[in-house]
Amino acid sequence: MNHLGVEVESSGEVDAETARLRREGLTTRNEEGVTRCHAVQDKVWVEDPDGAPWEIYKVLADAPQLPAACCGA
Repeated sequence: MNHLGVEVESSGEVDAETARLRREGLTTRNEEGVTRCHAVQDKVWVEDPDGAPWEIYKVLADAPQLPAACCGA
């Protein structure tokens, strides 16, 4: 496993989760409009207490084409 993810219904939910995580004192990293493998997404990253990375994301669109380095390829 390289990370865990939770898909939400809107970019607003990504923003709300970012604010919630920060209120809890967690360090977050946001990415907006990024293309990752197959989709354009808004997302926030956070690590759990064991160091596992989690992403909370909203898929905005299918990627127009696969990036040169996709999904560890």
